[in-house]
Amino acid sequence: MTREEYVRAYALEEGLSDEWAYALGYIEDKGKVLIALPCGCWAHDCPGWTMVTPDQVNPHLEVFTPKKLRETFTEVTKELGLRGESAIRSVI
Repeated sequence: MTREEYVRAYALEEGLSDEWAYALGYIEDKGKVLIALPCGCWAHDCPGWTMVTPDQVNPHLEVFTPKKLRETFTEVTKELGLRGESAIRSVI
């Protein structure tokens, strides 16, 4: 499943607009932005994607993304000398 397909399916299931699904991979829910990120949680029914709020991006990248992405994120933030919230603000 592609990121766009996941965001559109999520929006449909939740009754939300998928207006930005293609270009940006996010949707709005009651004034909150939800961002689609790859998921590596290993749950048998996981579609390989999850929706997170901006404040959940860093914890998700550190723990629940697929191994290669998680390792790359960790390496980049260490090289930049960043941790936590400042890491995300500098990377995105």
